[in-house]
Amino acid sequence: MTIQRVNHVQLNCTDVERSRAFYEKAFDGQVLCDIMTKDGSAKKGYLMQIAPGSVLELQPPRFPLTGKYSAWNTIAIETDDIESAIEQIVQAGGVREIGPLEGAMGTVPIRNAVMIGPEQEHIELIELV
Repeated sequence: MTIQRVNHVQLNCTDVERSRAFYEKAFDGQVLCDIMTKDGSAKKGYLMQIAPGSVLELQPPRFPLTGKYSAWNTIAIETDDIESAIEQIVQAGGVREIGPLEGAMGTVPIRNAVMIGPEQEHIELIELV
C-alpha cells in the first residue's frame, strides 16, 4: 500500500460551533459539508477545507461507530509565512505555545511553531526554509 496524502484530520471538539468559527477565521476555512447524526435528524459536525486539499473534520469526541473516545488532537499545517500565520491565529483567539524555532524535518530545514486552539489542540505550523 502507498499512502498518497492525508485525507483529513479529525479534531475532537467540546464546542463544534466555536471550533468551526475559529478555523474559519484563523485559516480562512470553508465548510465543505455538515456531518449529520446517523439517523440524519441533527447536525453534529463539519468537514472543513483549511487549505487546498487539506480537510479538517470537527466532531464531538466520541467516535460514532464505536462510541469510544479518541486522543487524536494535533494538526500540522505547512505555511509559506510563519509569522503572519501566527498573527492570524492569535487574532482568531489562539495562543502561541512555542516558536518559531529553527530545525529540520529529515534533511529539509524548517521553522516551526506550536499554537493552541480553542479545544486546547496543538496546531503545529511548519515553514520550509
